[in-house]
Amino acid sequence: ILAKFYPVGGFNIQLGPQFNFLLDGERKYDTVLGSGSIDISEEYKNTDIAASVGLGYDFDFGLNIDFRYNLGLTDLNDVADGEKAKSRIIFVALGWNFLR
Repeated sequence: ILAKFYPVGGFNIQLGPQFNFLLDGERKYDTVLGSGSIDISEEYKNTDIAASVGLGYDFDFGLNIDFRYNLGLTDLNDVADGEKAKSRIIFVALGWNFLR
C-alpha cells in the first residue's frame, strides 16, 4: 500500500507499509563435494512488515520509473538463540501506463 505525492510535474514521492509473506524456504547449493538443497523455512517467520520509501517519475507518453527502498520492521529470525534478521530490499521498476 503506497501513497504517491506529486510535488512537481511527473516527479513523485512514495511512502507506505509493505506486507511480505514467505512462500518458499528451499535453498539449493553446489560444492566441490556435490550439490543438494535444504529447507530453511522453519528458521524464519512467515510474515514481515516493512516501511517503503521511494522516488519515481511518470513521463507524459506513458513510461514510468520507480526507485524504492524497503526496510523490514519485524525480526524475521524464528530461532530462539539467533541474531535479529530484518529484510532490506532495493527495488527498481519500469512501467507503462495504458490509460493516458
